[in-house]
Amino acid sequence: MSLERVVQPLVACLGNPVGGNPTQFVMTKLVREAELDWRFFTSEVPPELFETAFRGIQALGMSGAAILPPFQKSIEPFLGSTSANAKALGAVEVVKWESDQWIGDETLSQAILRSLVHRVLSMVGQVTTNSEESFSPHAIGVVGRPELLEALRVSIGQIPGDYNVIEFPPGETTPAERPVKALVIEQFDAIMNLSPPARARLFKDTNWATNPTAILVPPATGWVDASKERSLWIEELESHHIDRIDELDVLTHQFAINFEFWTGYEASMESIRESLEEYLQW
Repeated sequence: MSLERVVQPLVACLGNPVGGNPTQFVMTKLVREAELDWRFFTSEVPPELFETAFRGIQALGMSGAAILPPFQKSIEPFLGSTSANAKALGAVEVVKWESDQWIGDETLSQAILRSLVHRVLSMVGQVTTNSEESFSPHAIGVVGRPELLEALRVSIGQIPGDYNVIEFPPGETTPAERPVKALVIEQFDAIMNLSPPARARLFKDTNWATNPTAILVPPATGWVDASKERSLWIEELESHHIDRIDELDVLTHQFAINFEFWTGYEASMESIRESLEEYLQW
């Protein structure tokens, strides 16, 4: 199938539910700013009709789609190619029609790592941070699903620096032999279930790098709800003087990657952040 017959490139956002997802709002503003004749729209698809809906966007010659839950784990059979990191994550978040086939990718792991690099580079410019020390061998700990850990391991080669990715807290099979530079937090209850003294010992005994940073992972739905566990994590991090990259920062990088994935153009990070804050009332 050729997309030459399509005058205006179209990108669908498919999920169930889709209420509160900022994709259409943010991407529409970005294409206007870039003076691109693209259109983004959102559709809530009944789970039993997902295959029909996806075949429909292909038949209509659309250029791509954002894939929301619950379809991120079931779309791969309809694709001609899936990235290695999406296979590791077990989820496809974005697809596009390219070279007469649908190709799929996940952009969460890439966004997490980009947000870390952006923070490290900004810290290097400060007097208190040594450039050589910032890019020495470090570890990235992951509090979350094994699939996310594996996706980060696949994507780690895309960023500068010498990092390995380990589960946190590290076990006997994955010791933290390197200083922990970043802590990726996806599951807020994993360590909060420990007693306060046990948590304190865990953080105190960990070999932290200079200026460590915690990265809070946004949910797949695209919006962030306040929770007791999240508040406890933030208090814990602050008590140990660990900096924080919040969910909106990661989403900002993820939307920039998504926009480039579909259109081939770079987007303004500032514009994405402003749009997300406006839409999500952050």
